[in-house]
Amino acid sequence: MYSSSLHARMKKLFTEGFTVLDIAEPLLSFDGDKPANTVQKLMQELCLNVAGIRIAGRVAGYVRREQLAAGLCQEYLAPFAKDQVLNESAPLSELIEKLSATDYCFVSILGSVGAIVSRTDIEKPPVRMWLFGMITILEVFLVNAIEDEFPDNRWRDKVSPGRLQKAEALLAERQRRNQPATLLDCLQFPDKLRILIK
Repeated sequence: MYSSSLHARMKKLFTEGFTVLDIAEPLLSFDGDKPANTVQKLMQELCLNVAGIRIAGRVAGYVRREQLAAGLCQEYLAPFAKDQVLNESAPLSELIEKLSATDYCFVSILGSVGAIVSRTDIEKPPVRMWLFGMITILEVFLVNAIEDEFPDNRWRDKVSPGRLQKAEALLAERQRRNQPATLLDCLQFPDKLRILIK
């Protein structure tokens, strides 16, 4: 059984420990007075869909490769929307929320946009680790809620006989190996969720 202080530390680790910077990629940028078709070719070669555009030496916005044609890059510049820019220390939960509304988020490093995160970046290992941690925290919450609502295993009638039998077999195996566990620990995540829903 997790203590409340350990649960609080786990929650802090997985809600604040992983940040946007853990998965961000550097934002390649070009001067705004560069020919757009030249930049488009470079972006094609580098497999970039988005690049930053510098005006007076500072990244002022971005361009999408498919929109570039004749003229100068600055003619295609899209300014960074406020809700598209995250601080480098923003938690992954905030990033996931932003990416549900936009294809790209930009990362401000020391007050200037210097990195980018796309939806494909959420497939990186740090995001999978974060997601696993969040599921673990949710499972700890479910176990605590079930124990509060149904003390002394009074939840047993909320689980199908087949699922209960599998949990009992797993508990027996854990006990044989001298691994501390309760019957509730041996239920699968969906079973625990079903108990509370019922």
